[in-house]
Amino acid sequence: MHEVGEQLSIPYNTVCVYKKRVINKIAKEIAELEEQLG
Repeated sequence: MHEVGEQLSIPYNTVCVYKKRVINKIAKEIAELEEQLG
């Protein structure tokens, strides 16, 4: 993840926060799909 921050010129902590947000959104979407599909 350090490389990502360097390539995007953003701090490592920001990369971690964004990663966590994306994982949470994906998990929420999976939960909704599982509920819909039963």
